[in-house]
Amino acid sequence: MFELIWGILNFVLIFYLLYILLYSVKLIKEKFGIFASFIFVIGIMSFASPENKEKDSKEFPVEEKVNSEINKISGFKNIKIDRQIATSKNLFIYFKNTNGSIVPVKYSSTYEGFVSGKHWDVSDINLTKVQNNTYSYNVDGTLKWRIFGLELYSQPKYYFGTVNF
Repeated sequence: MFELIWGILNFVLIFYLLYILLYSVKLIKEKFGIFASFIFVIGIMSFASPENKEKDSKEFPVEEKVNSEINKISGFKNIKIDRQIATSKNLFIYFKNTNGSIVPVKYSSTYEGFVSGKHWDVSDINLTKVQNNTYSYNVDGTLKWRIFGLELYSQPKYYFGTVNF
């Protein structure tokens, strides 16, 4: 529930900032002219666009020869490791079938839904074989709470469980 309120707060603040910026452009145009307002808009846009965009998910290959193994993927499994009202964190496991046994090739974690003002940064994913075609998983990461791109709080998260193929 708090994640939903955080997202709504981010949207309200963004729209209020947009209103202030549009009003400022109008005042600059009236006082200094169109050229000055154009330079102001370009300057604001350069501050608003991030220099290096973070990836939404990280891939963790199981084997060294990932490029050759990707062609042999026979399927994937999607596991919802955390469900909230408006968001969910997922674990994707890509696997191949080798002599009737399931072997993971790579895995990744994503964060989806109404994620405004939050970023899921995965630091580690581990898969351990428990039995034939049964694996236990551990997902370790940080949920970063942001307003206007500034990180206000980092919340460590740890998920674990088992998956049957």
